[in-house]
Amino acid sequence: MSASPSRLLRIGGLAGVLGPLIAISMVFYSVSISPWFTWQGNSLSDLGVSSAAIYFNSGLVIEGVLNLFFAMGIWAAFQWTSAKHVVGLLVGVSGVSLGFVGIFTEHSGSLHGDFALGYFILYPVSLMVVAAVAWRRGRLFAVLSAVTGIAALIAIFVTPHQSGALAIPEIIEALILTAWSIIVGVFMTVNGSLPGVSASS
Repeated sequence: MSASPSRLLRIGGLAGVLGPLIAISMVFYSVSISPWFTWQGNSLSDLGVSSAAIYFNSGLVIEGVLNLFFAMGIWAAFQWTSAKHVVGLLVGVSGVSLGFVGIFTEHSGSLHGDFALGYFILYPVSLMVVAAVAWRRGRLFAVLSAVTGIAALIAIFVTPHQSGALAIPEIIEALILTAWSIIVGVFMTVNGSLPGVSASS
């Protein structure tokens, strides 16, 4: 028997809370046991090919898996619109990309960069699409999603950093996206709906 939309939404919400908390915790733990790492001189992915790799990469893979469930919850929450498949697919593909960053490390060459871009650029863009689709029935949620997506893109493109050392813009964007995921995830888990979104109007 397939899960009901409400059940998918609550399970997805829980995944949206746990995934980023686990990933961010593993990132900071990896930094703490890597005395060579500096925020000004490295990218976060450098941790994925170091002695801290098992922690860093595992955190990303776990979040990638949980992001799939989070995307399913978002999909279930958009049952009122025919655009639900587009929304679910965008959130799912961009979120799962983070897991592949932990599988295809810097040693994988361009493949690693492709998946990193899938998360750092496509995920914020997917939030803006979410905002556009949700605008008519949930302006609070739409504004939250749009502002988060824009802020995330500003963080990754505008934050000053040394050439080839992206750790600072990466962690800023990750924290911005984490905040959105946790806020939305908690609301989904507790209320079985998106913040301020009505499925019928």
